Amino acid sequence: RKESCNIIEQSDYFNNFTEYDLLTRNLKNKNKNEVLQYYCDQIREFNVDEKKALKWILKKIVVNNDKLLISDWNFIKFSNIENNFPHTHLDCIFLSDKMINDITNHYLKKSNIFTMNRLINTLIHEKVHVFQRQNKNLFERLYKLWNFRKTKIRNIGKYLKLLRNNPDSEKSLYVFSINGTHLWFDALFDKDAKSLSDTEYIGVYLEKDDKGFRATNRFDKLKNIDVFNDYFGNIKYNYYHPNEISAELITIYYLNKLGLLINHYSTAYNVLKKFLK
Repeated sequence: RKESCNIIEQSDYFNNFTEYDLLTRNLKNKNKNEVLQYYCDQIREFNVDEKKALKWILKKIVVNNDKLLISDWNFIKFSNIENNFPHTHLDCIFLSDKMINDITNHYLKKSNIFTMNRLINTLIHEKVHVFQRQNKNLFERLYKLWNFRKTKIRNIGKYLKLLRNNPDSEKSLYVFSINGTHLWFDALFDKDAKSLSDTEYIGVYLEKDDKGFRATNRFDKLKNIDVFNDYFGNIKYNYYHPNEISAELITIYYLNKLGLLINHYSTAYNVLKKFLK
């Protein structure tokens, strides 16, 4: 547990919590040290079967000695933090005790890969987040191909107050520009949010001038914005940040290689497939 706590303490994630981040994690009025202690207290030890189960499932998702999938996998088990969502810090993947239990049950039943689609999806998705952290320049090249640029945005503060912080997302601001439309998007809390799930994926329209980009008062749910959907297609779950979009699409790429056929068609996916060759 001590090593796991050290990983948490080294993460800069906890430097960025807003009032909404604290409230929706039931950490209101706690200072940073108290927050870190709370997270450390939720770390759990792996038992023998759980360790065997993780090694077992990882052997099922190796793709032709692929660099991403055969590199070291580091897991930390937790209970009751981040709404039990899987996430990463540094080079470690944090999985809830419930998800570890699901993997262990499949191991004990010797399930085949086709009955574990969602679990394998999650593991690869989180592994991509670790890989992003270790290969920032590589992903910046991909994001440029996807018409993103990292830049400052004026007048964005009122939206950032509602931003749901995510340990897997780069804190820089990315602008998506296509066909004369400029957008910034992310997961924003509802104003009456009480849990981490009380969010919407929101795109904010930007104006461009000789000083750069400025946020306007015009915004909409991402799924209602045609230029976004036309380019990125129908991503079901995490599509509110370049790191999340790339993790989703790279996961689809690997699932297809594993025979877990996932139908996805988009310009962004076609660009990605060429990029990975």
